[in-house]
Amino acid sequence: MTQSEYFNRQIQLWGSQVQQGLEKKKIAIIGAGGLGSTLAQALGTSGIGEIHMIDFDTVSLHNIHRQIAFTLQDEGLNKAKTVCKLM
Repeated sequence: MTQSEYFNRQIQLWGSQVQQGLEKKKIAIIGAGGLGSTLAQALGTSGIGEIHMIDFDTVSLHNIHRQIAFTLQDEGLNKAKTVCKLM
């Protein structure tokens, strides 16, 4: 599948120039908890060129039930690195 096919709906919505512009974007997300991890997944699948995750916290048991990026196996791991593995 080509990038044009993958992003076909977005290209239809706002055009190929805008989609190509997304590929050149670099963003940083501070916090890889509930909001940051969800935002990273959404932006990662939209075609943003480079995403940097910043979070020095680790996944705790109390995070797992309310943050979709983490599983029981992630307990104790760095949140930012764990989210990056999903992307």
